[in-house]
Amino acid sequence: MDKKNILLNLQHISEIQSNLHQGLKPIYNLQNQIKSLATLLRQLSPPSPALQRLASFQLNTIKSIKLAATVPNAQIIKKFAQIGRDIKLMEDAGWLPHYTTPFELIDNCEDNPAKLDKELTEYYQANWRSIRETIHQRFEIYEIDREAKSTFSEALDAHGAGLYRCVSRVLFPEIERISRIEFHENQITQITSQHELRKLAEELTLDDTEPRGYFGFMLFKCLTEHLYDYVENNIKREKISNNPVPNRHAVVHGLITYSSFTNSLNTLFIVDFIFQIFSFIEKNRPT
Repeated sequence: MDKKNILLNLQHISEIQSNLHQGLKPIYNLQNQIKSLATLLRQLSPPSPALQRLASFQLNTIKSIKLAATVPNAQIIKKFAQIGRDIKLMEDAGWLPHYTTPFELIDNCEDNPAKLDKELTEYYQANWRSIRETIHQRFEIYEIDREAKSTFSEALDAHGAGLYRCVSRVLFPEIERISRIEFHENQITQITSQHELRKLAEELTLDDTEPRGYFGFMLFKCLTEHLYDYVENNIKREKISNNPVPNRHAVVHGLITYSSFTNSLNTLFIVDFIFQIFSFIEKNRPT
């Protein structure tokens, strides 16, 4: 491997490390977390479902660390470098990941974001009918109310009909409606920054939403850093307008027009992720 490729791999690993530092809070200070968890488990009998999930996650994390320790360092570096390239290529192409994403296309695009954008666009256009059915069937089993399911179904139909502007303008208010019910007892209050939703997202584990793994953290990062970012001036507006993922503040205040195929799909993908979070709340609500 020549010097240029080694530096490129190290750069990708550095980017992954930086993002992991922001997103993988439950894994940092692992020993302290396990000690705290053990204390709580001793105090509670029987342990709550949430603590049981946390204990399971910690054990899986330890197993992963032990497994990584048995793999030659070169293989670990190669694997993380590949993950870094895949993530960067998705970001540069302007696409969020989703459980319907054909991730195998990434390997065929040779670090060319324009090619990946073209490949993904053609894939979703050619297969939209079956993809829509897959999303709809999965969405039907989410623990969210019928209004949310009907709204999301209409957004899917709007995308299929080429009404791309409609999708973000329909779905962002629906997120706020559910947030008001889940977090504020349906009271009239300001929830536009979604602090509770973002805080809850930070507490979920790798296995709670799809897609899993590091692609799931792309969605987490989008939710916590971009989706509810405030557009306070023209400099910020220009910066946010360069991101193909619609921003809530820009949408509802007409600051940026999101009218493309990719804008629409990215909205569907990030809202699907958010509704998975709401569904997780309901499934694990104490009875």
